[in-house]
Amino acid sequence: MEDALLTKKVDFCYLVEIVSKKSQRINWKPVNKNKIAPNKNIFKISIDQFYWEATGQKLSFWYFCNSSPKIINNIIEKLPQELQDLQKKEIRENNQNYSLSKILNESFKDYVGFKNKKN
Repeated sequence: MEDALLTKKVDFCYLVEIVSKKSQRINWKPVNKNKIAPNKNIFKISIDQFYWEATGQKLSFWYFCNSSPKIINNIIEKLPQELQDLQKKEIRENNQNYSLSKILNESFKDYVGFKNKKN
């Protein structure tokens, strides 16, 4: 596949980093057989930039992360009561004093939409 990307014309190709140190969209210069093979249409991008590219919405990854805890809670609420109780018991026993929102906001604090957001 790498040979095809580097030898044939491609419209765009993305190496998407799900967990990146920061929000980024950089031209990626892959090395093939010890030779740098620059291609202006190959990018290394963070997941927030990928969502932006895919949806055309700058904050789409932030919206996804912001909605996820609510969706997960809705799913948990539809579980049988005994499973809901077990989930709450595990949280208490493990002293899990955090929320999914806080984890996502801290993990992606340097991504588009997350900066200066309160956890």
